Parts: sequence; structure tokens; C-alpha cells
Amino acid sequence: MNKSRSCLLLGILCILFITAIAIFFSLMQQFHTDIPAIVTFNVVLFLLFLSIVITLIHLIMLDRGLSIEHVEKGVIDSPGQVAVFLPVSSREISKMDYRYNIVDLACNSILNQQDCVLTMKQNRGILPYRDLSIQLDSTQGFKLLYDIRNVDGIPSSGIYIVAKGNVQHLKSITEGCTDLKILCPVLKGKHLSLACKYVEFCDGISKYCFTKENFQEIVNKKVISSNGFEDTIYDVVAYKLLSLCPMTDLVNVENFQSTSEHYKMLLAFFSIFGSRGALGQGGLCERIHDPELEYKALCVETYILTSVTPQYDPESERKVFTMIQDTYFKCSCEVNDYNSLYENRYVGRCGEHISDLMRGRIRNERLYKYICAIASYSSIDSGMNNPTDMFIDELLHVENCAYAYDIVFSILTDDPKTVIPRLYYVNQELNDVLNLLLEGVGFYSNAILISAAREYIMQQCRPHMKLYCEREYLLDVGIIDRIVVSPSVGRNISVIHGIQVHDEHVQNACVS
Repeated sequence: MNKSRSCLLLGILCILFITAIAIFFSLMQQFHTDIPAIVTFNVVLFLLFLSIVITLIHLIMLDRGLSIEHVEKGVIDSPGQVAVFLPVSSREISKMDYRYNIVDLACNSILNQQDCVLTMKQNRGILPYRDLSIQLDSTQGFKLLYDIRNVDGIPSSGIYIVAKGNVQHLKSITEGCTDLKILCPVLKGKHLSLACKYVEFCDGISKYCFTKENFQEIVNKKVISSNGFEDTIYDVVAYKLLSLCPMTDLVNVENFQSTSEHYKMLLAFFSIFGSRGALGQGGLCERIHDPELEYKALCVETYILTSVTPQYDPESERKVFTMIQDTYFKCSCEVNDYNSLYENRYVGRCGEHISDLMRGRIRNERLYKYICAIASYSSIDSGMNNPTDMFIDELLHVENCAYAYDIVFSILTDDPKTVIPRLYYVNQELNDVLNLLLEGVGFYSNAILISAAREYIMQQCRPHMKLYCEREYLLDVGIIDRIVVSPSVGRNISVIHGIQVHDEHVQNACVS
């Protein structure tokens, strides 16, 4: 029985109790010798009194927990409140009984975001708790919101957990993070936190430095290699340091101060990232068959394993990390390989991606759409599924420039290996494209032209590529105040963080 019905019942019981007492005293003289009547009256009075006590206890117990409010009452009604929006379908919301408060809230692990389930216990007074499991629609994304005062501010059906917190502090944290994503709410009693993920760039503006764990991930990235092996950044850096390290340093390893800079860097590199990538089965030394480099690696490994406290200085660590960064930008597939462009990496601290950069050039540069059409033509024409070609094709369609394929068809041949002479076309833009890509070459094939177009795109994108990693962060929101449920769809919402479409001028400013 809910609170309103319990209050009504309590009122009725009190009236009946008072009426029974009045009747009892008014008829006391008439029935003072009628023992059965007196006993009956006393039993009735006792039962009414007991019912009143039980109902009162039930009412007091019903008051425990967080109330569930409807959205028309407002979501946030004071400056010190924030709300976390959890998207839930109307069908799942219908499982909740608005008449009962929530005494316990919990959410499942953040590791499986697609299956986030909100579990709750609803207080039914003296009756057992009502257990609920509500499936969250995490595909829409959780949002941290503020200043939602009416139904027009509601984006979709869902549950709002309203908490008392420091709004300015939360805004300063969330606005300072690139591409902040809320993975899952973390609920402990009445305390609300958010498990978040954001992008941290490795540059001079970064608030935090990359850790050794971050660089461990970076050294395992693939590089463009011509030797037939899938080399990593680890292999490139290790080979360079082993080649530069003098043999004389390996003879006198105990005199650390007299060793060369490259030896100290090699020692720091192996101490941080291990030597297994160089000496293990299938490692660098086994693949290149260089006894001298293998001997150097063994000497350094032996020193690290046998020394109680291997010596290396922080300055050498910093130099190693700088070398890793340089190698990443010069050699990694992510930055230098056209076939990795579809990964749509970040190019700006405001959260812009390669797609934002390319779409801007398609809109603003006269020839860029034709170059994109040439670069992706081989997959579009043959039905191949090169992910980057499909990625560029999608960008052209989004910008309504798919007609560029029809125009560049005239400068491409059916046989990709056929070499044809450069011609001059009525369409001046085609002539300008050929001048830009071929730079005076008189003959070309499809392969040459497509390769030139892809290299041109990479030259435009490469300088904007960023080195970054994803960090996880537990954001403390505050103490839960109440729960607001909305099955509505609305507009005009102010968002501290959510998936937002960047204004074009902001994108251009950040990319530049």
C-alpha cells in the first residue's frame, strides 16, 4: 500500500477509533454490567489502536529512500544540483512503481557497457522490498546535465539521477577533457560517481604526462616496413639504439658515468620495455641475423638481471620516450599508411577527427573532392572493400560530392596497368588535378595516379595527426538527492558533456 492510501487509511482508522471511544463512554452506564459487550468493545478498540500503530509505522517506513518524481515537476531546481541522464526505454520505465521510494541503487560493471543494468530496491513499508532490474539503453550514451527546469529540456525517455554537487568544478573537469565519454554510473549508497573515458594527448599542452604504461602500448604499434616482417615501434627503436651503442660501453658497464648517452638510453629502454622483443623467439635479433647486435642486447640484459640496482637516469628515460614519439610520427602505420586512414584518428584537441578535416577540405578546396574520388576509385570501381576507400566514399556522399566519381572517370582507364599520355580536357578542374598530382609527368597509369592521390591526401592529413591514449577516470558527482523519470522527448538541453556536434568554426579553429 502506497503513502497516499496509507494516509487515507490512517485517517479512517483514527476516526473509527475516536467514534468507538465516544460510543463506548456514551453507552458505558447502559452496559456496565454486560461483561461480553464491554469485552467486545475493548477488543474492537484494541484492534483499531493496533491498526493505527501498524499503519503509522508503515507510513514512517515508506518515507525512507529516494522519491521518484515525474519530469513535469522539474529536474533541477537549484544551482547546486546536477543530473545524470540514463537513457531507458518506456517499456523498461514502466516496471517502476512511482508510489514507492528507492532505498538502494546499483549498476553493473563498466566493462560491458552494452549491457548496463540498473538494479534497485523499492521501499514498500512493512512489506518486503520490491527488487527491480532495468536495462539501460547505453547505445544512446549517458549524459551529465545541468539547468534542466522544464519538460522542453528532455532529450528522450529515461531516468535522471539528481545529485547535489559542485557544478563549476564538474564543468571545469569535463570541459577540459577531450571526447569525454561516460561509461557507466557508479552508485555507492547515496553517493554518485561516473566512470569516464577521455583522450589524453601527448604534447606540450597536456595536463598530465604519459606514463610508462601508455608508452608500452605505443611501442607495440605497427610500423611501415619493407623487410616483409610486421615490425613494431619497439623493433625500430631497439635496432637504432643497439646500432648506436658503442662496444666499448659494454666492456666497462660497471662505470656507469663514463658510458655513452646511447648506452644509457638502451639500458633505460630495456629496463622499461624488456629485452624479450629483441632476444626472444622471433625477436628482432633472430629476424635480422646480426651477431653484433645480439651480443650487445645480451650484455645489457645480463647487466639488468645481475645488478642489484641497475643504473639509469631519468634524463635517459625522457630521451627514450622522445625517440618513441618521433618514431611513431615518422614510421607508424597509424600516421603514415593510407590504409589506416579509416581509423579516423584525432587531429585536434577539441575532439576533431580526420573525417572533420577531410570534410572541411572537400567543402572548401576546389580540387580536393576529385583527388578523394581518384584515391578511392579502385575499390569503388572493382567492388573491393578497402576500409579507407569506403571511408572516403562515405565522406563524399555526406558532402553531396559523389558526382566527382563520374567526372574523374574520364581520366582513368579500364586497365589499371595501361600507361596513357596526359591529355588536356575541357574541364579545367581535371587539368588542374593532373598538374597537381603528376607534376609535369607526361604519361601515367591508374596505379600511378591513384598512388599520387593517396599520397597527396596523406600529406594533407599527416601534419595534423596526434599521439594520444585513452584514460579512464572516476568523476565524483555528489550525493543523490532524488530520482526523476521521464518518458518524454524534448529539446533545448544544456549539456556539460554528451555527444555534441561541433560548430564548423570551432572545428576549423581547433584544427588549424
